[in-house]
Amino acid sequence: MDLLITVLTLLAAVLAITPRERQLDIRVRIRTFDRSVVFFGIFAVLSLEFYEFLQRHLSWLPPKECWPQGLTPKNATYLVILVVAATLWIRLRFAKLTRSKMSTFRELIEELYWNGNYGELFALLHTHLKSLFRIYSSDYFLPRLRERLSPISSIRSTAFLIDELAKAKGAPPLTQANNSTGRRYYRRIRSSISHTAWRVLRLLPVDDTSQDSSRELIRGVFLAPKFLTALAQTRPYLGLEIIELSTQSFERAEFVDLFVKELLRDHHSVFYREIQNNQNTWHERYQLPESNRFLYFFLKDVSIAKKLNIYKPVGDSMLSYLDDLTRHPLGDAYNRTVDRDFEDVESWHSPLFVGVQFFDIMVKEALFQKMEWHMWLYYMPLVIERIVRNYRLTDPLVEPEYEFPTRYGYILYRAFSSMRDWILAVEHIPSDQANVKLKSTSVSYDENSNIPKSSIIAMTRCLYYVLQSKHIGHRTKRSLAGMVFDIYFDLRASGNFDSYAQVLLSAILGVKSYEKSQHEYRKTLTELFEAEKDEYLVKRSEVHVAEVEAAINLGT
Repeated sequence: MDLLITVLTLLAAVLAITPRERQLDIRVRIRTFDRSVVFFGIFAVLSLEFYEFLQRHLSWLPPKECWPQGLTPKNATYLVILVVAATLWIRLRFAKLTRSKMSTFRELIEELYWNGNYGELFALLHTHLKSLFRIYSSDYFLPRLRERLSPISSIRSTAFLIDELAKAKGAPPLTQANNSTGRRYYRRIRSSISHTAWRVLRLLPVDDTSQDSSRELIRGVFLAPKFLTALAQTRPYLGLEIIELSTQSFERAEFVDLFVKELLRDHHSVFYREIQNNQNTWHERYQLPESNRFLYFFLKDVSIAKKLNIYKPVGDSMLSYLDDLTRHPLGDAYNRTVDRDFEDVESWHSPLFVGVQFFDIMVKEALFQKMEWHMWLYYMPLVIERIVRNYRLTDPLVEPEYEFPTRYGYILYRAFSSMRDWILAVEHIPSDQANVKLKSTSVSYDENSNIPKSSIIAMTRCLYYVLQSKHIGHRTKRSLAGMVFDIYFDLRASGNFDSYAQVLLSAILGVKSYEKSQHEYRKTLTELFEAEKDEYLVKRSEVHVAEVEAAINLGT
């Protein structure tokens, strides 16, 4: 008896010092069988403790003399406790969240959420995340069997099988039979399958309670603002696990959107840190080390980024941020002068600068991974339009004659540099690669699968917004326009990308042709080109310079 009391006391002490998340985990893992093992162990220990008493009143119990040599009721107690402890350890070690425990799990998660115990909540979620999404998608034998036996599924599967057999024998498919006999035969088969499937389905048990609990948990907690904020700040990589496992979840796209936006709100999040730590390039392409888990998850296979629309929360956050700055122009720090602190430190905490860097990494990965989609690089003109709207030279420390006198100007330069790289990447990619094969030189012909052409259209739209602005200085306009003209000359100089050069020139002259400010844009463009013409004649081919001049003058 003393041994049992000692063991129970020790167990109570261990549970008292066990972390709360571990206690909650045990509550989720323990099942009826485990309780039965505990009750059996206590009953066996008590029976062995009072064996002599029970043996006198229960004649069928063998006397102690009949026990194996060396084994007594007292030392058998140790064996029972050892077996029970080992059984429980193995059971709890490998037990997972089950459908019968889904309601308990949901109550625990909601309790932790409303109490703000996010550390314990995330630890419990991390342990049972796979099982949670398995319950969500009903990835079990009986639900899968019910789905297979559903009348519609059964009819389709059988019809396909019958048609394949008919084709193998050279006969026309029954589902497409023109004669009345074939159609009547097919209808009989379909009716027979439907009735049989319904009869079998009625025999299978239905349990939607656990699935409903898992879906309510995901909708009610996973998409809650407080949960997402805590997740982004304390366990961001758990968010990646949620995204990876939620392939069958209807809430997946919404979760990605909200989660990434939360990462962008926190200037010290893993999003900012990984962008800053991901600056190594190799052959015009960024390296993606596995240590940068966020970028590696979305961009190692860029089709994942496309499928999850990762560009949308990043682009929308940049636009929303700029709109907020528009509402508070006096406090807009981006109209201040660019200093060393901003270039080296503060820029890496800027949603605008880091957002541009993310698009740069993503679009280049799409280019080199042969993705036939522009990855919504058209967010760049929207961002540049808002930057131009907010741009002012009101800071007394700003030097207007500088090339990029403000922080906005510095970000403009980085955005234009990125788009230049996307265009000139054609020089480093096989010409027969699908996402760089040019189908038409017309800018009105949509080629969303062609990233360089999409980049040309996006860049010329950005140039339009810059040149028609009354607040951006002449020196900045001249530098950005010169960058665009240099792209044209680089494409023409190689001799292999004349078609892309033609697209660029057409885009420069045809951008926003329906706008009232088009005349002022053309006038500014002509003045800027004439100002740099002598330098172009020194460094570039006279023929190519004459082509641009003639096109601009003709357009004007």
